[in-house]
Amino acid sequence: MALNEFFSGILDLFKNNLKLIFGLLIVVYALLVTSRLPKFVNRLFGNPIFRIMVIALIVYHVDARPCCDATGALLIFVSLMLILLWIYKEKNEENIDNLLQ
Repeated sequence: MALNEFFSGILDLFKNNLKLIFGLLIVVYALLVTSRLPKFVNRLFGNPIFRIMVIALIVYHVDARPCCDATGALLIFVSLMLILLWIYKEKNEENIDNLLQ
């Protein structure tokens, strides 16, 4: 009986992490496919109020269902960080191009 519960727990853990892995792959793939983010995304994520709202969404997602795992919140957080890194990378490339000209 204990062996059945053990494998059941492992399968549940794999299912939850599988959602996270596929979600992260989709976000990373979407960022790699595009050469540049649209301007409205740059403006949206450049707004500090919007970033605070996204962080509040992450906190709400974790707080709303404390009994469940935080896979969705982690996916939102990693997506936010990847998008912000992409935006800052684009800004740095533009600044370097402007300095070289």
